[in-house]
Amino acid sequence: MKKLTLITVFILAMSFLYQDAQNQNKVDNQSKTDQINLNSQGTGMPLYLDNAITIKLKEGIKGFTAQKSSVTFNIPSLDKLVPEFEINALDKRFKFNPEKQKEGLPDLSRIYKISFLEKYPVNRVVKAFASDPNIEYAEPIPINYHCEVPDDPYYFQQHFLPQIHAEEAWEIHKGENGTEEIIIGIIDTGVDWHHNDLTDNIWQNLGEDADGDGHVLEFDGTEWVFDPGDENGVDDDGNGYIDDFIGWDFFNNDNNPYPEPGEDHGTHCAGLAAATTNNAEGIASISWNLKILPVEDPTFSESYNGIIYAAECGAHIISNSWGTYFYSMANQEAVEYAQVLGSILVAAAGNEEQYGNLYPACYPGVISVASVSWFDIRAYYSNYGPNIDISAPGGTSGPSGLYSTIPNNTYNWKMGTSMASPVAAGLLGLVKSYHPEWTNDQVITQVLATADDIDTLNTNFINQLGSGRINAYRALTETGANLQQELRLDLFSVTPKDQNNMGILDPGDTISMDVRLRNFSYGISDDDATFELICEDPSIIIMGNMHTESIPADDFFYLTDAFQFKINDNAITQIVEFNIVTNSEVQIVYGDTISFEILIAPSGIFIFQGEGSGNAYSGDYLYNFLSSQVQDVYYSSLFPSDLRGFDIVFMSLGNYGETLDDGTPISEEMADAMIIYLENGGYLYADCGTFLGLMEYTSMVQTVELMDLFSISDVETPLVANNIDTLSGLSGSLAGGLYFTGSYQSPNYYIDKLIPNDNGTAVFEENNYGVVAVQGEGDFGQKTFLFSYAISKLQNGEPGMKEQLMVDIAQFFDLDVYTEVQPNQQSTVENISLFPNPTSADVQLTFYLKDSQKVEISIYDLTGKKAKQIGHEVHYPGKHELIINMDELEEGIYFCQVKIGNKMVTKKIIKIK
Repeated sequence: MKKLTLITVFILAMSFLYQDAQNQNKVDNQSKTDQINLNSQGTGMPLYLDNAITIKLKEGIKGFTAQKSSVTFNIPSLDKLVPEFEINALDKRFKFNPEKQKEGLPDLSRIYKISFLEKYPVNRVVKAFASDPNIEYAEPIPINYHCEVPDDPYYFQQHFLPQIHAEEAWEIHKGENGTEEIIIGIIDTGVDWHHNDLTDNIWQNLGEDADGDGHVLEFDGTEWVFDPGDENGVDDDGNGYIDDFIGWDFFNNDNNPYPEPGEDHGTHCAGLAAATTNNAEGIASISWNLKILPVEDPTFSESYNGIIYAAECGAHIISNSWGTYFYSMANQEAVEYAQVLGSILVAAAGNEEQYGNLYPACYPGVISVASVSWFDIRAYYSNYGPNIDISAPGGTSGPSGLYSTIPNNTYNWKMGTSMASPVAAGLLGLVKSYHPEWTNDQVITQVLATADDIDTLNTNFINQLGSGRINAYRALTETGANLQQELRLDLFSVTPKDQNNMGILDPGDTISMDVRLRNFSYGISDDDATFELICEDPSIIIMGNMHTESIPADDFFYLTDAFQFKINDNAITQIVEFNIVTNSEVQIVYGDTISFEILIAPSGIFIFQGEGSGNAYSGDYLYNFLSSQVQDVYYSSLFPSDLRGFDIVFMSLGNYGETLDDGTPISEEMADAMIIYLENGGYLYADCGTFLGLMEYTSMVQTVELMDLFSISDVETPLVANNIDTLSGLSGSLAGGLYFTGSYQSPNYYIDKLIPNDNGTAVFEENNYGVVAVQGEGDFGQKTFLFSYAISKLQNGEPGMKEQLMVDIAQFFDLDVYTEVQPNQQSTVENISLFPNPTSADVQLTFYLKDSQKVEISIYDLTGKKAKQIGHEVHYPGKHELIINMDELEEGIYFCQVKIGNKMVTKKIIKIK
């Protein structure tokens, strides 16, 4: 029978080989959107709650009671912040059992959640609380998302079980034969515990068995229900949760972790980890009948409370198929709390096809799981990198995915690292069942050390898929398994510090440097590694280049004031490359040399052009124009960590296109640098199709603050392509009288419509669309110009208009540039514009003069009678804007006659109500 099964698998594998290969090379638009929604680098769903933060009190500060509406801290410095941010709720951040508290556990009692109105930027509230002397730290509260890549069903085939050698493993041990009950917590969207293939394996909390009959679930003849004899509304086991018979629902705050309508992700994960096996129906699971502890949180907003709950209930393994790219100290402490209580945490690595640190997968000690196809090739969607601990089957599309339980006694295919995570969790549970006396470290080491090496099948991802693809048979049979003595290092942050702490690295300054690194290797460390700073740039003099530090296993570590260098007195503005070379007795397979760049000697004008695809960029054009004006210009495609020191910054980010694959996305680090620069009175230009719109769409925490600094009150981003249909420069703006009728940029999707605030002035209005450019002069003395089109691609205006626009922008930013009109902008009556036209009140007349000329302007009605005399005087060279007031004139058609020197032209004006 076993041979027949293997033959069947082989035939099926060949039949789907072509389809699997096709799917390895493409992702449909919806999948891309889902991945973008999960990605913090400028493309997707919110990263943080926008109305709450976490704070942790310093040790010894008296704690707070839960409060709503009216909040009082009874600490004057904190009470001042209540009205400032309209704080309306205060409560514990985590729910935990105080009786579990013991030495060595993080003190979760000092961590609180503060709620406030959404109109206040989260980072502003964080800064205010973090600077208070009573607060240990303050941070946003990350929003977590599951890592599913769903697909349509085909037919029943669990090809991944032979792939991980499950059949051979079950000949050694089955989970149901263990001497201890092993529990796998599923922190997800809920589990259909009525499912015929799951009910027998649902964990039962006998601490709530009020009638003492040995169970809390009963079959009533139709379906499984909670034992009526146990439903007493009392927290019998004293864990803080009333009648939590099988788990908890943190979404509805009740004891029924059954999924909400349409949610099947958690049920699918539960089946992969521990579906009932050998019961003559449904599917099998690698763990062969271990127990499932369901925790429901479809919004993933309370998932860390779910982790704490599962750990306090005694879950040996906790599987987490969700995550966020935002690191949180509070969430890391919640993870550590669960680990110290005895739980092994497993988490999906993410589905964004990139090296990205998804949390909780990348918190220290958590097992990060990548996904492979059934041929052990990295699944096309799976994240990768030194942060991966191990790989497991997660499938690709259709029948190449993983088949598992979904609600209402049904099954379906799904793919994703969401699926790989519970498979790995099931194996960890199986090993724990086979060796209940082993420590968690021994269990993890065994599974990681016995994985099959798949680097030869993934030559582009060597040392980036963990220790290999899990092998259940080897995990149960090999003795003395040891992890490869290899370090995987990466850089998390570099903080250069100048002598006066201004953040500007000027010529002649001596700079010290703090470096934060991460070792991703589980169980592998070095007590005596050396780190060397190298820089070959002649502008840098290395003064202290060696540092010795311990490298902890699977954790962050710091090189504080580790290196010093001096910037030459004659250094010019440039981005300098540095390298940190690590020497260790342990082999370093990733990150032995880490490169990073630092901007030094910032001055003059900085032009940044992104590196994304599409042609909607202006960097070259801006550089050529400003250089021709004999300006001090530095041009780069690398965005510095600090913009201070530059007189003016020009940024061109492109257009993101229909699937957000083009353009250069704004990162949090870029947004922070812009905020600091503008709050110090900087001058900033940006052209981008959807600069603020994409930030708002992805709920970047800096959006509101940056919008205000750009003098924008609101932004609207139509989800369509938009070709220019006449851009008209508005009266009172720097572009008054200018106009453009087209643009040859590509792509041109999602063009931001901008609404200026009281500090802003609308610059360009597009016909039948809205305002697409705003200039601003803000409260910090900053000046800004934001344009939703690439200035370099504008076309079809009158000759020389684009150059005149650049002159006007430069002068707005107080640059001393040539104001002489370009050769084709002669003192001619043809070079005249009227806007708006038709008009109900004022109309702006714009004209250009090369030389001083006498100008005469008159308004006539249809009878030829002069209705208004505007001017008869000498005007000097340059651009001129005159306002013609039409209020006193009747509705109808008029003619504006303009005489320049001995030349004359007449233009029609339509007066409306």
